[in-house]
Amino acid sequence: MSVPRGSILLQCFALADSSLCMKSNLSWEGIANSTVYAIYSKPGINWHREAGQIAVKWLDGQFAMLESPAADQAVSGGAQWEKSA
Repeated sequence: MSVPRGSILLQCFALADSSLCMKSNLSWEGIANSTVYAIYSKPGINWHREAGQIAVKWLDGQFAMLESPAADQAVSGGAQWEKSA
């Protein structure tokens, strides 16, 4: 049995207002779509929780396969999920 593989690309940006944004691009072997998770630095943001959410979404792997328009963009806490084509 083959194990599905994927990757997580992390990028950090300084925004015009001097705040930080960290983006993670989640992709899986054999799936054309990737998922982008953007975390915006806000007062009180829990970075450990946000990292845990990225890990859960990557391990789940099914988020990238959702095709419903409602799943194209979801907001949770200080982070925003985007579905890339």
